Amino acid sequence: MRAENYYKMNRIIRIFAVVALLSAGSLTSNSQCLWTDFNLNSKIAGNFSGTFRADYRTTNGLKATDQWRLTFGVNYKILPWLKAGASYTFIDKHFDGKRQSNGDWVPAYWQPRNRVNVDLTGSWCVAHFTIALRERYEYTHNEATNVDCYTAPDNDFEFRHINAKHTNILRSRLKIDYDIKKSPVDPYIFVEIYNSLDNDFRKDKIRYTAGANYKINKKNSVSLYYSYFDQQGVPAYKSHIIGASYTLTLR
Repeated sequence: MRAENYYKMNRIIRIFAVVALLSAGSLTSNSQCLWTDFNLNSKIAGNFSGTFRADYRTTNGLKATDQWRLTFGVNYKILPWLKAGASYTFIDKHFDGKRQSNGDWVPAYWQPRNRVNVDLTGSWCVAHFTIALRERYEYTHNEATNVDCYTAPDNDFEFRHINAKHTNILRSRLKIDYDIKKSPVDPYIFVEIYNSLDNDFRKDKIRYTAGANYKINKKNSVSLYYSYFDQQGVPAYKSHIIGASYTLTLR
């Protein structure tokens, strides 16, 4: 890596670190999240390519684990501007302990989830901009689990069964990348709308993201970003996310 590129990367990382620290100090504790992920991309054969991704996410003022994920996927380039993809994700979601209104105490527990995605992405280049529209169908199955809860009236413990649940979501994302001439840094923005297919196509969430990719070399790149999540449903919540991503591409 050339020295000037190394210093540019360090400068970008410092800027995003300052943004993260300012965010952590100014936002309410339950609205902050940190998302990190590692990506491995590799060509398989012809127009097919494979992907692997590992995620770790925090919540509650960056103090508690929210979930971790493992994703395996495959992509197929139909046309130079059109790509199809499918993936499977295993998610282990963490829930903090909670005191209920009747005095019962539900301790912290983990709930496994299985997710399948199928998507179609079209992208077009206009001058230095790349505009990409992705439509993704997302099916998630939350597995049933038992939790050993404390019941206040009886001063005793009992198993509480949490039922299995599934959701069907259509995620529509519009992304714009800007290619800075002779620079390893490419900024981007995107907006993504989550529509519930289980509830009359209701808009569940909107995610707004701004970030930048830094290409270290042909195989290695990093991305830093900020996301604002606005959940429209009940209960409604808003969250602020600082994210860091590393990608290794094998030819």
